[in-house]
Amino acid sequence: MNANLFLSTTGHIPARAKRNDDGGWSVDNCLEDQDVRCLACDPYDLNIFYVGTQGNGVLRSDDHGLNWSTTGLDCHIVKSISINPHKPGVIYAGTKPPGVIVSQNCGEDWVELESFRRIRGYKWWRSPAMPPNWRAYVIGLSLSPTHPNTIVAGIESGALVRTVDGGKTWSNHRKGALHDCHSLTFHAKAGNWVYEGGAGGAAVSQDGGETWQRPKCSYSC
Repeated sequence: MNANLFLSTTGHIPARAKRNDDGGWSVDNCLEDQDVRCLACDPYDLNIFYVGTQGNGVLRSDDHGLNWSTTGLDCHIVKSISINPHKPGVIYAGTKPPGVIVSQNCGEDWVELESFRRIRGYKWWRSPAMPPNWRAYVIGLSLSPTHPNTIVAGIESGALVRTVDGGKTWSNHRKGALHDCHSLTFHAKAGNWVYEGGAGGAAVSQDGGETWQRPKCSYSC
């Protein structure tokens, strides 16, 4: 992404905005035949974008979103994507049913982190808004910019969990965090700060996701 080009999701269809020579903007929808649920830009090559879809896995564009190709996980519902800021080519995908799948080679091959399914309480996670099967999913997935093996994952709905060994083992729900996660991200540079938004407000961690606090509202709604 640069000052002349932006790519974002609008509902379930990505939009590509490009600055014209006259200073105006042209906006085009891309992937109109796909139900897109998340979007990520490769920090090592800003030409490359990835999207997760509702049933068609992960798609990749090498030209700022003009053209797209499949990169695997066919038939998977991918709700979140995070790209490792420490190692090029490493991509994490959060799925429904809740799982975390990783590629070490820009999406050519994928391996599920089976330890994620062994988190205590996993079988009780449920989405409050997705009948008829109410299956939960990994809606938030974020990697620390300063600690290469620290990842946090937020479930809609059930838990916010953390690994400090790259996904070999995972914690249970972190006390103080929101059980029903809607968004989750590390600070871009300060690796001890993590922010969560969800049902019930917001939560903040100042120690890389180990402990959480819920800020009190300072204004009248």
